Amino acid sequence: AQSMSAPYASDPLFRFDNTGRRDASTAVTLGHRTAVWRPQLRAYAAVRDEDLVRTILLAPGLGDRHARGLSSVATGGSLEGEHTLATRGSPVVRFGVDLSREHLETNYRSVDAAGGIGALESEVTGRRVRTGMFASTSWTPLSRVRVSGVLRWDNADDAGFGALSPGATAPAQRAWSPRGGVVFQLNEAGSATLFVQASRAFKVPTLDQLFDPRPYPDFQGGTFTISNSRLVPQRAANVEAGVSGGGKARWSALAYHMSVEDEIDFDSRTFSYANIGQSRHTGVELEAEGQW
Repeated sequence: AQSMSAPYASDPLFRFDNTGRRDASTAVTLGHRTAVWRPQLRAYAAVRDEDLVRTILLAPGLGDRHARGLSSVATGGSLEGEHTLATRGSPVVRFGVDLSREHLETNYRSVDAAGGIGALESEVTGRRVRTGMFASTSWTPLSRVRVSGVLRWDNADDAGFGALSPGATAPAQRAWSPRGGVVFQLNEAGSATLFVQASRAFKVPTLDQLFDPRPYPDFQGGTFTISNSRLVPQRAANVEAGVSGGGKARWSALAYHMSVEDEIDFDSRTFSYANIGQSRHTGVELEAEGQW
């Protein structure tokens, strides 16, 4: 009703919400190319500070308002290489290593009815170190056939945050992610192509999902948090196949099926993030592009 009578009005419950963000980043890339080798080295650094006030609606007309301070320093880099083998089909091999470290500090303070920021209520400090390695290859054994494959290993290691109970250990956050595919040209001109691929994917929970210390009122004189330090990563398996082609107009048709295990979502039974189940995604995509 409010939006119909005053479309440019805002709910006064959110009148103090605001965000102030300051960040800086830099990166350096060094590369070299020869007839058969293409190495590349990249390093980066990023700093971010954020102050915000956010109101979360708990019920109609009832909100929970807190001020959040966040400070993050991230550094990392990667080393990649590519080599073309002098054999039949000219197979190309790519490989690399990724490494990053993020230090995070976050805290929450109360906000009074006049918008004034009050006392500290909760805070955490910790770090996440990510490590990744991968190798891939593509090969043309026949004039119309191209085969590709990728194998990647990822690991995320979290420390600090003070969210684990004594004697408990964080769930393993590492996985192998393979992918393989074949592309076949249906005619000599290459105007129609058949392709199929299968892969596995892996996604770790965010630091907020694991360790966010924002306190919510339990309406019994205490507070609770919705983060869950025992979340495990989501894992998925995917298969897709399709055909594409065209001349002046490009077209493609694709069918896919993906299953996701340990899917992360908000569990209304426990009022926290949880690995609440599985999902299946099956579909068909049709696309055409041209000029008139």
